[in-house]
Amino acid sequence: MELRGHHLICLQFYKGLGYNEAFVENLNKVVEAWEKSPVVIVEGPDVVCKACPYLEGQVCKLSDKIPQKDRLALELLNLKPGFLIEKAEVKTKLSKVWDEWKHKACIDCLWKEVCFK
Repeated sequence: MELRGHHLICLQFYKGLGYNEAFVENLNKVVEAWEKSPVVIVEGPDVVCKACPYLEGQVCKLSDKIPQKDRLALELLNLKPGFLIEKAEVKTKLSKVWDEWKHKACIDCLWKEVCFK
């Protein structure tokens, strides 16, 4: 299974919400699978994006800041595309960079109210 940079972080806060029923169903499967085995880090659309109603081709039409958030996530977590990573490892790394992520990436996110509850 493949995940892009910002999904490595954002899925740590998943609470069963999404853009539509099909998207949520896919997210549930992704989160469950990631609990059991590592994911491959990718650049661009991943298994989450494939079910997103805002993906057009290889581009997110919801936000043009997604590539920057992906780069920031990988930089903060000290990861690179192609690496395998367990969910627990991301959680550990995130605890050390959370304040910077929150300040730089969450400020304009549509989901920030969900994550901060």
